[in-house]
Amino acid sequence: MSTQTPQGIVDAKRQAVTARARIDTDVAALQARLHPKVLAQDALTGVREKTDQLTDTAVATARKRPAAAAAVGGVVGMVILRKPLRGLYRLLFRRHREDDDLPVGRVKLRQARRAAAAQRRDDVYASDTNQDTTSPADIRTAAGTTE
Repeated sequence: MSTQTPQGIVDAKRQAVTARARIDTDVAALQARLHPKVLAQDALTGVREKTDQLTDTAVATARKRPAAAAAVGGVVGMVILRKPLRGLYRLLFRRHREDDDLPVGRVKLRQARRAAAAQRRDDVYASDTNQDTTSPADIRTAAGTTE
């Protein structure tokens, strides 16, 4: 058995209470630091600081080398605007004139393909001497339908 005096027991209980209070404050501090809102705010603050730092570095570099910065900006702009630029290129350089007999657009291309297929059928039919002399085009015209 231990030979502690009642004063030793009182001191041990006092130390235990103090240790519990210290642990409780540590747990409360950890819970406060690990709260999701606090974690999100810390992350946002870190991102803002890093963004500010990168922006300052980029501005300083652009001031040192303006031609390189303009080239990089142009490339980034072209990548971002590639679809509108492609449409503008097609409008300016690949547009067919009215006097061209090339089809423009999917609908006209489809119509041109159908007309070419009908013409091929007519040519094959006309070259076949064993058939009746009535061509598919004549049949379509008599029926009142055209493709």
